[in-house]
Amino acid sequence: MYAHKLIFKCEACKSEVALSLVRFENNLEDLDATTFDLECSCGWQSKLFGFQAKKHWTELVSKDHLILDKRLFNNVAS
Repeated sequence: MYAHKLIFKCEACKSEVALSLVRFENNLEDLDATTFDLECSCGWQSKLFGFQAKKHWTELVSKDHLILDKRLFNNVAS
């Protein structure tokens, strides 16, 4: 399992908007083509593609780690 972390930039206030998700694949191209509903604390909302993220990285995680730290992830996708 892989934790994907993407950082987008709010178009209104320029703050970072972080998105984390867990997938079984480490395929960045699939996430680049995926759209995400984003919301900043300033109220800005947008739907952006993964390739529009300012930063994107993955980390290999174990299933046990996810059970202990599932609060770190916004959603779990296969």
